[in-house]
This record gives sequence, C-alpha cells and structure tokens, in this order.
Amino acid sequence: MTEKIETKLKEALSQKTKFKIKIGGRKLDLYPAVKRNAWTICWHDGIARQRKFVSDESDLQTLVKKIVAAFEQGEKIVDNLTAERMRDYVEADTTLRGVNLAQLVKFYQEHVANQSISVSRLCELFLASRQENSPRHKSSIRLHLDKFSKTFRGSISAVKATAIDEYLLKNFPGPKTRLNHRVSICSLFAFGQRKGYLPAGFTEAQKTERPKISIVEPCTVSSHDMTKLLNECTNKRLASFLVVSAFAGCRAAETQRLKWKDIRHDGVILGTTITKTGRRRIAEVSPNLIAWVESLRGEPEDFVTYPEGEFYNLYANLYRLCKKAGVVREQNALRHTFVSCHLELHRDPPRTSKTAGHSLAMLETNYLKLVSREEAEAWFNIFPPEGKTYDPVVLRPKRRRKNLVAERNASFQQQQQQQQQKKRK
Repeated sequence: MTEKIETKLKEALSQKTKFKIKIGGRKLDLYPAVKRNAWTICWHDGIARQRKFVSDESDLQTLVKKIVAAFEQGEKIVDNLTAERMRDYVEADTTLRGVNLAQLVKFYQEHVANQSISVSRLCELFLASRQENSPRHKSSIRLHLDKFSKTFRGSISAVKATAIDEYLLKNFPGPKTRLNHRVSICSLFAFGQRKGYLPAGFTEAQKTERPKISIVEPCTVSSHDMTKLLNECTNKRLASFLVVSAFAGCRAAETQRLKWKDIRHDGVILGTTITKTGRRRIAEVSPNLIAWVESLRGEPEDFVTYPEGEFYNLYANLYRLCKKAGVVREQNALRHTFVSCHLELHRDPPRTSKTAGHSLAMLETNYLKLVSREEAEAWFNIFPPEGKTYDPVVLRPKRRRKNLVAERNASFQQQQQQQQQKKRK
C-alpha cells in the first residue's frame, strides 16, 4: 500500500469519515457504523461481496492493508496476461454466462485435478482388492485387464466410451467374450469411482454398448458317453468330479470347494462358502451317486476333487479324458444333463429347483424336455463297475512360465549354433 493511501486512511479514521479506494476494477468502502461503535468495511474478493465490522482501529488498518495488497497483486497478474489468455477468459465467461469462473476452478480441483491415476495403476489396485475372490475369477479378471491396460496407457479419466467400444469390437468379435471383458472393465471403472478417481454418475464403461447374447439350448451328455468317460477314467480326483457334477448337479466351482465330509447319505451339504449365490443348499443324492462315492471316498477333510487353486489341472485332465474316450466336451454339460434328467424323471419343478439352485422360470425356459424319460432313467442307473481301480494321485509341482520360456530360448539358440557349425564344415 502506497504512502498516499495510508495517509488518507489515517485521516479517515481520525475524522471518522468515509474512505473509498479503487484499484483497477476492484473497490473497497470503509465507513463508520455508529450503532455498533465500529467500522464497516466492504469489498469484493472475486467470488462474492464481503462485509465485516471491526471495532479496533489497528486491526482495521491491518485488514485494509491486506485487502489492498491483494488488489494490487491481482492487477499485476492481469497486466502480465497475454492477449491470447485474455481471449480464453472472455470466451469462457461468455460461454458460461451466469456461472462464476472461480467456482468452476474450485469444482475442477475437487473432482478432476485430483483424479489423475493411470489405467495400469488402477488395475493393480483393483486386482489387489480382489484377493478374497476365487482363483479362477481372479485369473479371468487379470487376463481381461492386462490387455486393457496395455491398450490404454494414459489416465483413467481420459478413457471414453467410444474408445472402449472400438477396443472391444476390434479385439473380441464373439459377443459372449466381448460381454465378459465389458463386465470386467465396468467393474474396474466402478472401483475407481468408489475410490474417488472418477466422478459420480454413469461411468464411461457403462455408456458402452452391451453385446446381445442369443439364447442357446444347454448341451447334454448321453448316458452312453457318460459310461465311456467313467470307464476310461483312472484318475480318482477326476472321477470324483465327474460323478458329483453328473449325479448331484453341483457347479464346477462348488465341486472344487466340496470336502468328503460334506457328502452324506441324506444329501450333499453345500454351505454358504461353497454355493455360487452364498445361500445354503442341499442337493439330493441318488443311489448310483452313493455307490460311486463309496468307491471313491477319501478322508473327511480332503477335497473331493482338485481344489480351486488347481483348476488348470482339472480342466487339462478333463480335456485329455474326453479326447481319449472320443466324447465332445461341452461346458457345464454334466450339470445341464443332471437338471434335465432330474426334471424329466420326477416331474416336480420345485424339487429340481431346490436341488440345483435354479429358479423355476429358468427350468421351464432352458431345461424342459431336453431328454427323454428313458434317457433320464438310464442316466441315474450308471453304477460303478466291479473291481475298478484308480491310479494314485501324484502332485506335480507347477512349472513357471518364465522357466519354460527360458528353456525354449536356450534350445532355440542351441539349434542355431548347431546349424552354423554344419555350415562351416
């Protein structure tokens, strides 16, 4: 504050008269408030008009000096603005007429500026938060998001719905695969929204086009093919998976969480930690399932088949068995066959619904009359042959992919060296 303004301020305070000052486009008014025995000071801070009552003259001088210094600093900033920056401010002010620019800046700092996180970093945080999920679910999410993070390397807030649609259509022509990847991407964006990295409302992932999946009739396995699979199978864990899935209707993931103590003569006890929906369910046991279980049963605390952490071994062995037996492998075909045969044999939809954990509407639309009554009777008459033996279960250590790649690179280099030696000779 200059000496002239300071002298003028002191004279106004001593004579208790009005004091006005204008710097650029900003004004400050000071006048005595007789009723309050104080001074009234009014000014505009760039957002709204401010007014304050001050009784002590020293505090009043300090406040006036502070406001005047802010006015002078603002004028310096305006003087240093280029013509291009001034045009930007004028354009923003005319476009958003009636909206305060300072409020917009504050909103941007709270909702946009603090949300800069890369796609790869958000994927890491999202995967770390999914430690309680099943191993297969985590593996699927990791597979989906690895490709997504390699394609979009910038900030998550910069990824738009049109870019996600192009990415899905270009890389995944199948609608079912595209839908699975879209679900993982939507979960990633919802996680970022919950953690404050994205604004509230519809995310860009939710704005993408949802692929339309055509309804396909469930695949079933004939009793003849099932008999071939069980006769060819010499792996005890794999045989247990086959019979529990085929004759109790358990889902593959549920079978991998089952222990032998859960399979009783009065039903298969599927607790809340086993079922897909988290609801307790008791699956019926048929006479042929009891016969198979007695020939395969292990220790009460042992898993019935390969646990969830070894699902790769389960499906690899199942693929080899189907190829050896000459049976076409279809996903969830054993469970679909059980539901269809149980519904046809008993003709009691509520009973089948409770056993399989399906809704009545799904039973009527998907499983009604998929098999004949003769086939349903033959399905539950598949019993274990006498004298059937199984190979002992040998746990093999899982080989790391890095080691396999290193071995292949070493063998390739060795082959090149041998070829070069032959050429020299």
